[in-house]
Amino acid sequence: MSHDNGEEAKYDLSYHVTAFLDVLGQGEKLAMLKRLPRTPEEHAETRRLLAETAGYVIQLRRLLKQYFERFRQPTHLINDLPPEVQEQVRAARLSAKYRGFSDSLIMTVDLRSTDEACTPMTGVYGSLIACAYLGLSCLAMERPIRGGLDTGLGLNMGSDEVYGPTLQRAYYLENHVADFARIVIGDELWNYMNTVEGQAAGTSLGRIAVQLASASKSLVTTDKDDGCRILDILAPQMAELWTAEFGVETFARANRFVMTQQERWKAEKNERRFAGYSRLREYFDEHRQLWETTAQTST
Repeated sequence: MSHDNGEEAKYDLSYHVTAFLDVLGQGEKLAMLKRLPRTPEEHAETRRLLAETAGYVIQLRRLLKQYFERFRQPTHLINDLPPEVQEQVRAARLSAKYRGFSDSLIMTVDLRSTDEACTPMTGVYGSLIACAYLGLSCLAMERPIRGGLDTGLGLNMGSDEVYGPTLQRAYYLENHVADFARIVIGDELWNYMNTVEGQAAGTSLGRIAVQLASASKSLVTTDKDDGCRILDILAPQMAELWTAEFGVETFARANRFVMTQQERWKAEKNERRFAGYSRLREYFDEHRQLWETTAQTST
C-alpha cells in the first residue's frame, strides 16, 4: 500500500493489551474556567481550580511513573534463575508503555512474543498492579478514577502510542460499562490470560509466563450486581504489597471517602451515584478484615 506521494506505508500492526483510566469529576471543575482571571479573587479561584484539575493529573502521572520505575527494579524473586534468564526477565519489565492524555492515563503492552509470552505477560501483570495501585490511591486522595482494560489490534504510532481497536475497546469499557469508580476487564483480555495460563510451557520463561498469568487472574473478580469482571483493587496480593510498605492507612482513607460519598449522594437523592458508592462500600466492608489482618502480620 502506498500514499499519493509514492512513499510506501509501513504499518506496524499487532495485538495489544490496553488500559484506559479516566479521572472522574474533571469536566465539572474545568467548566468553571470560563475566562482569563482579572481580579485578585478570580486569580485565586483559577489557581485553585488548576491545582484540582491539571495539578492532580500531573500528580497521577508522577505516581504512575514512580510505580513503573519500582516495577522495573531488580528483585530477589529471580535470583535463582540462570543469569541469561534473569536478564530476559528484567528486559520484559520494560514491555508496558504508559502515557498521559488530557485527564486520562493509558497503558499498552504489545503481545508479540518469542519467549512463550513471558515478555507480554510481564507487562500485563505490571499494568494490572499499576491500575489497582492507582485505583486505591485515587479513592484515598478523594479523586476517584474509572477504567477499562482489554485486548485488540493496535497500530504502533510511536514509542509510547498505539492506535486502533485495542484503545477503542478499553475506552468503551471505561466510558460505557464501568459507570462508577471501578476498572472493568474485557473478555478478550480474560481469554488471553487463560490461554497463557494453560500453555504447555517448555522453557523457564514460559513457566514464568504461566505463573504471571495465574497471578494476573487472581487480581480479577466478578461484580455480583451485574456480572462484570473488574479489577480487584483490594485483592490479597494488593493487601500484601500495600500494607508491607504503607500500612493500612491508605485503605482506611479510601474507605472513609467511599462512606462519605455514599451519604452525600443519598442526601442529594442522586440514585445512580448513590448506587455506585453503595456497591463500593459493600466491597470495602467485605475486605476490611483481610487488610487489617495483613497489616498486623506484616509489622
